[in-house]
Amino acid sequence: MVRIGIVGIGFMGVTHYKAIDKVKGAKVTAISTRDPKKLRGDWRAVQGNFGGGGGQQDLRGVAAYERIEDLFADDKVDLADICLG
Repeated sequence: MVRIGIVGIGFMGVTHYKAIDKVKGAKVTAISTRDPKKLRGDWRAVQGNFGGGGGQQDLRGVAAYERIEDLFADDKVDLADICLG
């Protein structure tokens, strides 16, 4: 199982979050964003140029960090997916 941390919960971060959920052998174990609402799973403000918005996400079991460094230090993250603009 590859444990993934997503840095940046904008349109691309949300797109990657949803895609990783469909990949066998991969799991999002952490996210990092400076937005307090997004840290709580409220991604409704996220919009992009295709597909739906971010919606409300259940982040139980997913560590949420305001600081990127904390995600990088998490021993439950094998791979960091950088989604910053």
